[in-house]
Amino acid sequence: MFSCAVLSCYGFVLWYGLGHGLVKQFNSTAWRIIVAGRAPVVSADVAAAALVLDWGAVVLTWALWRPVHTALAWSWNSYLQALEKTEQLRDHQVELGRVNRSLNDAYSRPVSAGH
Repeated sequence: MFSCAVLSCYGFVLWYGLGHGLVKQFNSTAWRIIVAGRAPVVSADVAAAALVLDWGAVVLTWALWRPVHTALAWSWNSYLQALEKTEQLRDHQVELGRVNRSLNDAYSRPVSAGH
């Protein structure tokens, strides 16, 4: 029961960020307290230790994931900027092709003698 809740909280922290992971962990903690109050399966010391380990794991997961998340965001932004630059360069290439064709047409026309 505890390991499934911890894994789902890890998933929330990794996928959605710390805020969603904390909400999930608060919900999980409240659920555990309610269930433990109704039908105590383990001692209070064991339950408290499990909660401390769960919360520590959430913080550790966030601390380890944050640099990876930052690097991924940076690389995605760089990719989007590269796509934008590529599109601008394609537009310039088309424009240069039109100018080149126009110059070729201008040089290939016969020049009249009086002008």
